[in-house]
Amino acid sequence: MTDVPAILSAKGNPDDVELTVEARDRRHPANRVTMTHDGVEALEYPRREGVFWALINERPPNGVK
Repeated sequence: MTDVPAILSAKGNPDDVELTVEARDRRHPANRVTMTHDGVEALEYPRREGVFWALINERPPNGVK
């Protein structure tokens, strides 16, 4: 079995997010899509920093709400 590539997309406009997901569903529905609000979040995601820190830990570090 081969790994299905994941897609990380930084979008500030909700309409762009919707178009991206619709296009993915038509061509490669197995791809997992992670949307971030901006470029800063996109850089934090693979490092599990900022808002994404809470995804893998029970409580955020100081300063993150």
